[in-house]
Amino acid sequence: MSENNEKKFIIIQNAITQGIREFLVAFENNWPNETMYAFLLEVSCEGTSLEAVAATEEGLTRIAKKYAESYFNELQINEKRIELRWGSPEDGWYPSYNGNYFNYANQLLIDAHNDQLMELYDGKLNQLALNVLHKLDMQGLFGHMKIRQQRAIGICYVGGDNSDEEFLHWLRVINSIDVVERVKREMAARNEIYIKSHKT
Repeated sequence: MSENNEKKFIIIQNAITQGIREFLVAFENNWPNETMYAFLLEVSCEGTSLEAVAATEEGLTRIAKKYAESYFNELQINEKRIELRWGSPEDGWYPSYNGNYFNYANQLLIDAHNDQLMELYDGKLNQLALNVLHKLDMQGLFGHMKIRQQRAIGICYVGGDNSDEEFLHWLRVINSIDVVERVKREMAARNEIYIKSHKT
């Protein structure tokens, strides 16, 4: 890769970094004092755009109550929490879709494709996003010690349209083994509920 191309990718990563920081400021202002359990960059599988989403325990409870048959049935609500925790980011997560946090980064990505620095589905955006998240994690942006261990940081495809295996693979790049294993257990519990609910 030429030095000029390397500089262009650094500029893209800097734009993604700025978008993340702006998103987190808005998140903390709009959902103050909530317990974040996940922060994801939601990337298009084509590699042409990205946004951010964050999930909180309180947000999960709100959406679980909405979907439960009875608003006051604690057992149903708890099952919905398990079922929805690692579902689509469109279900109860705090999104960046209405913000402008990633407009600049997304324009740079389009330019990179037009300049043939990137190709559709080449996975380069995934790597750029993971690089940024890893660097910010090392800087402590997502918390330290106990707080950080409560949070899964990673990427997913738009709408969560990726396999559990892909998602866990991306988590392993940034998170501790304990975090990854906890997410695996939570996904297994979700799958058990899904199987139980679809038994004839």
